[in-house]
Amino acid sequence: MFERAAGQHWNASKAEGQWAWEPVSATESRIRWGHPDTWGTEQHPYKEHFRRDGDWVMLDGWEGNGTYYELNVAVQWLAGLDLVTNRVALPPGAQHYAKWTVPALGQGYSLFALGTIIEQSSGKRVAFAHEQRWCNVGPTTNPHLGSAPALRQTEKWWDDNGERPFGMRLHRDVYLAKGHGMAYRIQNRDALSGAATNRIDLRYAWTY
Repeated sequence: MFERAAGQHWNASKAEGQWAWEPVSATESRIRWGHPDTWGTEQHPYKEHFRRDGDWVMLDGWEGNGTYYELNVAVQWLAGLDLVTNRVALPPGAQHYAKWTVPALGQGYSLFALGTIIEQSSGKRVAFAHEQRWCNVGPTTNPHLGSAPALRQTEKWWDDNGERPFGMRLHRDVYLAKGHGMAYRIQNRDALSGAATNRIDLRYAWTY
């Protein structure tokens, strides 16, 4: 998060995306997401804004489409992996995205956030909910980069963007690996059934 690290993730036969951390200060960083074919030519690259606050990684919002999207979380909580055990309310505002301290092997926690996304250019508001379950799953394999200790983020996302009623838009397992970084493995799932669909794996990782 605080070094100029980047990576490129592929499906079985072609590149699906690219990412790069762009540190801003000792406590703030942006992660840029795009595609290798258009990297560096996008008029308005997509960047998520993260900052470290003590033992928390906070998400304030993201850039895209020539504007900024601010997260305004009304209700959020921390709990055990079951979303219930040891549930503790967290303050509203920016999203508590992940703990800075990696849990012990086989251990983890869950986070839930409910609030509004505000498009700064228009004032448009989108309701959202985000469920995350973070677990230290230990050595995890990748067909291109071998095996590395990893965190698994199982996430579900709901919103009412566009003309759609409020509903689930995303369900996936994302693996972050020590020494490699983001998108080490992404297992997408059907939003309704949870059945595995396409899988993406990190193929290249570097610093710049």
